[in-house]
Amino acid sequence: MVKILGTLVAVIVIAAGGFFGFEFYVQRQVASEVEAAFAAVRESGAKASHGPVSFDMWTRTVTIADISGESAAQPPVTVKIGRFTAVGVKQPEAGRFTAERIEATDTETAGTMPLRARLHFAYKLPRIEIANYSGPAGPLRRFDPAVPADLHRFIFEVKTGEYLDAGSE
Repeated sequence: MVKILGTLVAVIVIAAGGFFGFEFYVQRQVASEVEAAFAAVRESGAKASHGPVSFDMWTRTVTIADISGESAAQPPVTVKIGRFTAVGVKQPEAGRFTAERIEATDTETAGTMPLRARLHFAYKLPRIEIANYSGPAGPLRRFDPAVPADLHRFIFEVKTGEYLDAGSE
């Protein structure tokens, strides 16, 4: 009876250790994927940073806090997001992901339009929600942040989900 009880306790301890070890591994993988996406943005000369990254395995929810970025274009455009949450995340293939719901809270965007009039703009949105997202996990092509037209084309392509290749222009 003692052997059976000892074996049962050992199995429970090994199972719990395996579960928490796997959860830790997945958490680190998600955090490294997020950091890789931010590193790709920084390679273009822009500034990009984020706070803690968390992942809940049961609901497949990724949460990133304190996102901030600044374009390399002059004058720069700044973006701040207090909290980014993607619920029901899946990665059907490399470079793409789907999410049942994406939510960004406390979003601020500010900058100056590179026109003679130097129009300043600032947007503050308490909440942005996207339902049933399926698309690229990051930018599909590099852009030159010093060229305003390229920056606007990049924003339009990301916003509409239509990525144009260089040969179709």
